[in-house]
Amino acid sequence: MELRDDPDFVIQVVRRNGFALPGAASRLLEDRAFTLRAVKADGRALSGVSERMRRDQQVVLAAVNARGDALMFASPEMRADREVVLTAVALWGPALRYASHALRSDKEVVITAVKTWGLALQHANEDLKMDRDVVLAAVANDGLALSHASCELSDDKELVLAAVGLWGAALEYASERLQRDRELVMAAVRRWGVALQYADHELKRDKAVVLAAVMTDGLALPYAAAELRDDKEVVLSAVRTCGSALAHASEQLRGNKEVALAAVRARGQALRYVAESMRADRDVVLTAAKSWGSALTLASKDLCSDRNFMTEVVRARFDTAAQRVPNKPSWRTMAL
Repeated sequence: MELRDDPDFVIQVVRRNGFALPGAASRLLEDRAFTLRAVKADGRALSGVSERMRRDQQVVLAAVNARGDALMFASPEMRADREVVLTAVALWGPALRYASHALRSDKEVVITAVKTWGLALQHANEDLKMDRDVVLAAVANDGLALSHASCELSDDKELVLAAVGLWGAALEYASERLQRDRELVMAAVRRWGVALQYADHELKRDKAVVLAAVMTDGLALPYAAAELRDDKEVVLSAVRTCGSALAHASEQLRGNKEVALAAVRARGQALRYVAESMRADRDVVLTAAKSWGSALTLASKDLCSDRNFMTEVVRARFDTAAQRVPNKPSWRTMAL
């Protein structure tokens, strides 16, 4: 007997890769009992069975019970079968894409899908994208689902709050009215600071809102109003979160030692963004050099010519390395 004729061997292969089933002997592919075993082992095996088997509800149910995405290989009749589709989307929400047009307007089917994967809302028919219950279920799973909701629902504060509370960037899909809503914008930037870019320009001038944003992610700083990028408290909060945010601070604050130190302490590479005067400051350059070996390439010529300073840098680098390898005492005790 050839291996392709051996049902047990074929099932072992299918467990590893469902797409291997077409390599089985034709007599096995026409055997309903064997086909059931195969699709239970890997739902994708449905792709290799006969058309007759793809129309068999029991076979298709077994396949989608194993893998929801097996629905894509079912016959059109089975894609219109409510029990089959419900089983598939309950396991794998994106399977809604392969359901019949009628079932993509079935509220229970769609809610089941979006509870598994919120973005399945994109595959629902337009009437359900306007259904509050459906959209609320979708954004409760993934805030990005708001991008597929109707325009009317993008102006529903409760619904949009649910979306931004899970995924701050969903603020992009809120109505203009809600992008001006302070409470909602606060909720969004506390989740993801860079969502500040989608807020109304007036809220980008609101210090409390901007502080909340940069404390979540310093890279929200470029979206703040110019006057707040010149506010020391705001900029300090930003660079402590992300040293590279210094690139978006005002020229005056990039030359402020306290701000520059905070930035290079958070990320040595932030030395790229300090004012020229700070590149000649021993403390700033030394702090940057502790975590960034290339810091001296940006230091002033005077500092690089200072033997004592260069010795400090080398010692600082060795001390930093020693802290990273605590079980190697030779690093801690090495003499220069």
